[in-house]
Amino acid sequence: MIIEGSAELRGRLFHLGADVNGAIFIDAGNVWTISNNINRPGTAFALNTFIPQIAVGTGVGLRFDFSFFVIRFDGVSKSGTLPVNSLVK
Repeated sequence: MIIEGSAELRGRLFHLGADVNGAIFIDAGNVWTISNNINRPGTAFALNTFIPQIAVGTGVGLRFDFSFFVIRFDGVSKSGTLPVNSLVK
């Protein structure tokens, strides 16, 4: 099972044969098995434990936007996991 999400804010920086955009973004998600696997302990999805297991990363990047494709260069930093105490009461 995969849960993932992403949000990105882009802004045009300049034009150099293509539109060059700057971006800031946040990504969150994780991957779990559906059932217990003895070769991968702790990887089974469970409703009562999945929220603190979601990893969060933030970053910045450049987007070279040609009319038919986009080339992306990103720098990302792991921000940790979701703050469980503020989400689950």
